[in-house]
Amino acid sequence: MIRRLPCLVFVGVSLLVARTAEGQDRPLTAVLHPTASGANATALGDAFERVLRARLDSLGVVTLSGTPAVSFSDLQLAVGCLGETNECFSAIAAQLGVQAMVLTNVQVLGTETIVTVSFVDTREAAAPGQVVRRASGEGAEQEILDAIEGMLRELFDLPEPEPPPEILMAPSVPAVRDPQPRDQAPTGSSFPIVPVIVMGAGVAIAGTGAIFGLLASGSESDYESAPTTTAADVDHALDLQSTAESQAMMANILLAVGAGTIATGIVLLFVMDSGDEESPVAVAPVVGPGAFGLSITGRFGGAL
Repeated sequence: MIRRLPCLVFVGVSLLVARTAEGQDRPLTAVLHPTASGANATALGDAFERVLRARLDSLGVVTLSGTPAVSFSDLQLAVGCLGETNECFSAIAAQLGVQAMVLTNVQVLGTETIVTVSFVDTREAAAPGQVVRRASGEGAEQEILDAIEGMLRELFDLPEPEPPPEILMAPSVPAVRDPQPRDQAPTGSSFPIVPVIVMGAGVAIAGTGAIFGLLASGSESDYESAPTTTAADVDHALDLQSTAESQAMMANILLAVGAGTIATGIVLLFVMDSGDEESPVAVAPVVGPGAFGLSITGRFGGAL
């Protein structure tokens, strides 16, 4: 571990320099409060803005600015301009001290919901980029929220995320047979220390995962109840959401590893308890990006 430390420090510094250089090309961007019209459009707009900010931050295409929760129409009145022209966009951006803006319009027309997201970069003379999504029926609001990342990828011309890599299976280790002759009765087995230790470790890991799950639930409750009246409130709510997602991911990982460890201990208990020479057991390591474990095949005796 000590020998690898300089290498890890070098990689960390390299990534930091790369991200700093990349951040220089990201425009300082204000996410304006959605313009909403129709029944329940305001509530949907608030939820849409929260998720939109989180997805923009994770995609890393812009640098978000802590702007007040005001809509484009309110800012038009403040700067005294009408229409969606380059002059009006530039005046509003200068008023906010940013280079670009993300505008959202939410319309609820009967059973149909229409959401439009526009990106205005005042550094360029080109027309604003724009994407539109429509949904209808009982699940329209959730469908719109689930489509936010796809809308942003289309708006900023980003590729779709790559599918997770396949888990590779290493060749099986040849089965090891008991050299004890068949006509000789097997000796009595001692207390299965190794399986018990493995199962105990699995219980401890799963317990830690349960604790992280409780923490994630608490952070999610705090996020749902957090106010969003000011920019500081919105930033605090996004921090709570990020914390809840990190805790939930850690809980899922620990619970999965704990369950796998417990299962491995149970299998080892049966394997060590089996004295049948005709029931060989093959053990193979499972190796892959972000995954590891053991694959145990064969016929098991004893308690089975």
